[in-house]
Parts: sequence; structure tokens; C-alpha cells
Amino acid sequence: TSSSSATPASTSTGTPTCDSSLHTISPSDYDLKCNDASDCVAVFLGDLCQGCDCKLGAINANDLAKHDADLAAKSNGIPPSGCGCPFLPPVCNAGQCDVQ
Repeated sequence: TSSSSATPASTSTGTPTCDSSLHTISPSDYDLKCNDASDCVAVFLGDLCQGCDCKLGAINANDLAKHDADLAAKSNGIPPSGCGCPFLPPVCNAGQCDVQ
């Protein structure tokens, strides 16, 4: 499998592997600025290859559609998350979106 593919490669034993460089949602790709907690929305940020897609980060709500499109594209070939995720409400902390 080429490195540009979103489908996981396989090891020499045929076991699927996951290329984190193709399946990571980076906070630097989104607007994190806020004036109030209502400006923010909790989202998954990080490496989808880790197996959990819990919403443990936050971005400005104006970037939610971009995030959701990126998440859908980068989730291609990744098994569904089997994690129990806590609810962490978004907050605005010193002008930057975060979760509580």
C-alpha cells in the first residue's frame, strides 16, 4: 500500500497497521480562539490509530464542519472506536478553546 493511501497497510504477516501520519487530527489545523465557552465545541483531536476517538479537545465552533470533514476522511480504513468516552464540556480558557 502506498503511503498516500488512507487504507491501513499490512505487516509482513498480513496484520493491518495504521499510519498515524495519515490518520491524525491536529489542533493546529483549526481555530482555537474564543471569547466565551459558547464559541467552542468539544471534538476529537489526535491520532485515530490509537483506537479511541473521544472528544477530549475543543475548537472554535466555526471550524466544526471542517473538523467533521477531516475526521470522516481520516477515519477511512480505521475500525470504529470501542472506547467509553467521558463527556467533557468545552470551555474558553484564557482566550483558547479547551475541555473541562
